[in-house]
Amino acid sequence: MFVRQMMISGLQKQQELLKNLIAKIESKPSLEVSDWNFCETRAKKVASNLRKLRKIKSNYVQYLDLAVYS
Repeated sequence: MFVRQMMISGLQKQQELLKNLIAKIESKPSLEVSDWNFCETRAKKVASNLRKLRKIKSNYVQYLDLAVYS
């Protein structure tokens, strides 16, 4: 249950970051270099956060497997 709640919370946070990015892009008639940099930075942050979430989940599941078989 803990892993499920953690994953949902983490995914909701990433969804919020992407919503903010989309809103910023939609609000501008054309994108400037600073906007592209912001988009790239935000996309990298979301990708990094999703990798961290996946690792946390994987490590937690491995920990549970070790605890059961120990």
